[in-house]
Amino acid sequence: TSSGSSAYQIRLAGFKGLVIIDSSSTFDQFYIKIRPSMLKFESDDWTLDMCDLSKPSNDV
Repeated sequence: TSSGSSAYQIRLAGFKGLVIIDSSSTFDQFYIKIRPSMLKFESDDWTLDMCDLSKPSNDV
């Protein structure tokens, strides 16, 4: 991605969890795989909220 981030903490409908960018994917379109364990509550609001994203470590 242009930001350099590869992992995102998201909320989508009633789902919550960590999603990553799969650099080896051969799909040409954007998609999100949701695991059943990510379902926290039922919701019809499919707004994608990014709560946090990966950042480079300050350790050298």
